[in-house]
Amino acid sequence: MKSYDERHIHRHSGNGRFVLGALVILAGILLVLKNIGALPWQVSEALFSWQMLLIVIGIISISRKNNFVPGVILIAIGGYFLIPEFTNTPELFSKFFWGGILMLLG
Repeated sequence: MKSYDERHIHRHSGNGRFVLGALVILAGILLVLKNIGALPWQVSEALFSWQMLLIVIGIISISRKNNFVPGVILIAIGGYFLIPEFTNTPELFSKFFWGGILMLLG
């Protein structure tokens, strides 16, 4: 009979694999849409950027049991550099972003 720890670890590793599989399928769908021209250029540039890569790695990290804080940090860094691409006020955004993240983590 498996101990509680073995069952607990197995359950959480399955969640990480599910998230990783879902992200790979989503990436494949988005690549097909990009290749057939169904995605606008701006959306395609944002989805296939280094900022989005940090966000995806952060999501995968959060889905694992002991990697919550590093995942949030990666998502915050990726979001910090990605969100100003969609807004007209990058100065205002950068003034309040890190303070807001620190308040959420606290």
